[in-house]
This record gives sequence, C-alpha cells and structure tokens, in this order.
Amino acid sequence: MKSGHHWDALMEFAGHADLDTTFSSYIHTVDIISAHLLDQAYIQLPVGVVTKLTNKARRSFNQHNPQALDFEKNCVDLTKIREFINRELNIKKIDNSKQYFPTSRIEDEGVSVSPIFGKYARWQIEEFLSEIEAGKVVSEAAQHHFVYEDAVGLYNRALLLAADESGEAHHKLISKYKQPKSGHILIAPTLPTIVKEQQLVLECFIKLENLYLDQSMKERVQSILSTFYKKANSSHSDLRFKFNEKQMFYDYLDIAIKILPARYWRINISAYQMKRTTKPKKGELKYQKIMNEKKQLEIMKEFKADYRQLSKNITNNDFYSGYSLSVINPKENEIINSTSNEATRASSSLMKYVMHLLLIVDVSFELDR
Repeated sequence: MKSGHHWDALMEFAGHADLDTTFSSYIHTVDIISAHLLDQAYIQLPVGVVTKLTNKARRSFNQHNPQALDFEKNCVDLTKIREFINRELNIKKIDNSKQYFPTSRIEDEGVSVSPIFGKYARWQIEEFLSEIEAGKVVSEAAQHHFVYEDAVGLYNRALLLAADESGEAHHKLISKYKQPKSGHILIAPTLPTIVKEQQLVLECFIKLENLYLDQSMKERVQSILSTFYKKANSSHSDLRFKFNEKQMFYDYLDIAIKILPARYWRINISAYQMKRTTKPKKGELKYQKIMNEKKQLEIMKEFKADYRQLSKNITNNDFYSGYSLSVINPKENEIINSTSNEATRASSSLMKYVMHLLLIVDVSFELDR
C-alpha cells in the first residue's frame, strides 16, 4: 500500500479508484477503524470531569496506575486506566443474592468454594490488603492470586470501611495509633499476634462458614454484623449496649457464642449516673458517679438466669453504665475455669478482626454508613 493514511489504505485494499466509492460501499468499516484510532489515542481529561463520570475519588485513579494522574496539570491520562474507566462507565446492578466471587469464573471445577471467601483463601485476601498498605497498586498486589475485578471489589470495600468520603482515615475499625506502612491509609483488619488467638480466629471462620450454609443463620449473622459496625470503636475492644438495648445485646450474644465458645466471652454489667457537682469551680465542670447498686444487681441476676453458661463470666467494673461485651484473652492461665468465680480482665481483639474481615468479604451484606 502506497499511502499511510487509513482511508487511502482502505481504498487501495478494496481496489477502488477513489474514496467516494469506498465510503458509499464500505462505510460500515468506519466503526472498526474509528475504534482502532480511539484505542491508540492519547486522551487526557480534567480530574473533575473524570471524577464526575466515574463517581470515584481522585486518589483511586493512581491506585490503578501510578502514572494516571498528573498533579501539576490536574488531569487524568485515560490511556493509563482504560480498563478501569470502561468498567466504571458500564454500570450494572449487583445481584446481592449471589456470592461475591462467582463460581462461574473458576476454571478448575475441583476448587472448593467457601461460602464466605469464595474461591480465594483467607491468607490471599490478607496478603492482598497488606501489600496495598505497603504501597503496591491494586493490579500489582492482585496479579498472582486474583481476578482483577474481584481484587478491585475487595479493595473498594476495604477502603469504604477505612476511610471517609474525602479519603481520610476515620479510625472506626483501625486504631489511629497504628502506623501506616506507606502513603496509603491502613485498610486491613488487625490480625492478632498470639498463636492461640490465631487458632481461635481459624475456628471462628470454620463455624461462620457452616452458619452461612443456612440462609436464615446467615441473615442472623449479618444482623449482628450490622450491630458490630454501628457499635465498634477502635479506642476500646468491647462492644457497649445501653440497658434499653437489651434485646439487641441478647440477639448479638446469641450468635456470638455460636461463633466463639461461651467461655471466651466476658460481660460487664454496671449501673450508674453522672451528676454534676453542686459547686464547680469557675470555668470547670466536675461530675460525680452515682452508683445504682440495686438496679445493677437486678440486671445481673436477670442475665445469669437467661445465660447460665455465662454466669461466671460477669464483671461489674464501672467504666460504662450498661452492658459491655468483650473477648477474654485466650491464654490458658487467663481463661475462666470451672472453679473460678469471676472473669479475668485481660481482653482480646480477635473478634474485632473476624468481624472486620467479614465486613470486607461479605458484599451481600449492604453496608450502611
């Protein structure tokens, strides 16, 4: 072909004398050539335009390719994130009744599918999130174990749980005292370090997988998952319920002891009111804690009658007026035994890890922020 122009090349390939013949007879080929030209084109758009098109925060663009966002020009190179843009503009309604990691994508029919983690192993998800925290982009962190779309979904879910709408860490589930590994905010659940805790985490997920096989039990687990997200606070390891939230507390506890054995749970019950002192100093407010021992004893008695298996796991420390639920540190010498009359104060964050990871992987559960 003599000409380097696409239209002339097409004319010569078709054996036409001029372009009029080509366009009158072969105009349908324009779509093919146009698509090719667009695919090769270098396209930049202002960040504001791309943000509105995709409904994504600007920080997400460089997660897919570190060269996508030009901070000086305040524009996005769409050729660097073409697949990401195409996917975001092709909006589809998610069927929440389906497992997040669909079995149809599994090439090997012999691969076992977890009702919670799908075709992936828990350690793969933990490693993926950890590598992103260490500074890798999604595509790089996902390349060995994940289908890219699955990895993006996991990342977006973890980010949603860790950051506010502006992309800043809100420290609801992850402590503000935990130091980031890179410029990326922390998004992974904090894995317990004690071996016994890690063993219990494994047992918890085995029980959760069994519970998820029953739709009614799965819904009950998701109900306490919602409660956990509302109640969780990174500044303390326990979940706190007011006395008028008794039913919510009982519903949570009923499922919690199906996931982790009853002997590991501690229930603190305390009843008091805070009253301002009569003559505070100028510019200073002081409060006095007034204990309501009668109410406290009545509630403790009622709870022991309702949960006999937890009667030795009750404490009455006055750090919160209401029910407080926490996990006892699973070291052998700190577990409640048959001869003990009161619960130990040592706490574990293992259930916070379990519930946080479950919030990330169970996208059939709608997160209400």
